[in-house]
Amino acid sequence: MEEVWAKAYSSSANLGSGFDVVSLAHDAYYDIVTISAKRGKGDVKIEKIEGPFSSNVNENNSAVYAIKYMMKDLGINNYDILIKIFKGIPVSSGLGGSGASAAASVFALSNVLDLNLSKEQLIKYAGYGEIVSAGVPHYDNVAASLLGNLAVVGKIDNEIYAYSFEIKANFIIFRPIDFYLNNKTQYMRSLLPKYVEFKDHVQDSVKLGILISSLLKGDLKAAGKAMIDTIVTGSRSKAIPCFNEIKEKLISNGAYGVAISGAGPSIIVLFDKNSEELSQIGLNTYKECGISAEAKIVNPAPPASILYGDDRSFPKST
Repeated sequence: MEEVWAKAYSSSANLGSGFDVVSLAHDAYYDIVTISAKRGKGDVKIEKIEGPFSSNVNENNSAVYAIKYMMKDLGINNYDILIKIFKGIPVSSGLGGSGASAAASVFALSNVLDLNLSKEQLIKYAGYGEIVSAGVPHYDNVAASLLGNLAVVGKIDNEIYAYSFEIKANFIIFRPIDFYLNNKTQYMRSLLPKYVEFKDHVQDSVKLGILISSLLKGDLKAAGKAMIDTIVTGSRSKAIPCFNEIKEKLISNGAYGVAISGAGPSIIVLFDKNSEELSQIGLNTYKECGISAEAKIVNPAPPASILYGDDRSFPKST
């Protein structure tokens, strides 16, 4: 039996104006998925799930869903697949946990069976795994976890286009603790308007273009302004605990931009200096809202990787 270990990092999708288009891979958390393949009848089974956030993951998860779809689509029916998952990314926190598991699983399967798939094919299959959490396939988180750094992804004429860019920027992730909502991603998507004012569409399109361009150029002040969108955040902000209070406090104390991370409830903050001060201001604001939270200063993360040697082990949960 052959076995491959793959690691994929957490991510924050949207960054405000980049809904379903932009996502940042960051080193706040990571998942590890182990795929074993042996000749068989095409069965896919979970062998074990462990890690600090494993209790909210069951056998109907994004990794399994992605693998099953990938095997069906590629006509692979002569291998049995065993999956082990280290769940190091908080579940239902807007940090790409389901996307990272799906990304690591398809990346590992492609390697164990020497499929030599393109990045677009991997994104397609991993994105399909997101049906478990979002109700529909989507590609922003999985693209970031697979490609690393700042990912830009979308479909034109049913064809996936995906790009990754290295950027130099500093971020803080604030994550409310003990906040869990079943079908949270589906619920947050349901809050989005079916119709928008044309002027709002134009303004947010301007901000999307500036967001990507300014991050690539290192103009963090412009990027921070471009993170503050109208359509998506305006529809979702009331469902994100303490978001408006956090945004106001951090911007007034020097943060460049504040956005909901993915579907929330986590928040991502773009800054240049005074990281400890901003982290404490955010945590104090959560405390005033009656919410326990944690803050992590993060950097853009590398692409998904195959683990070898001593790295092929699950970290001990604490």
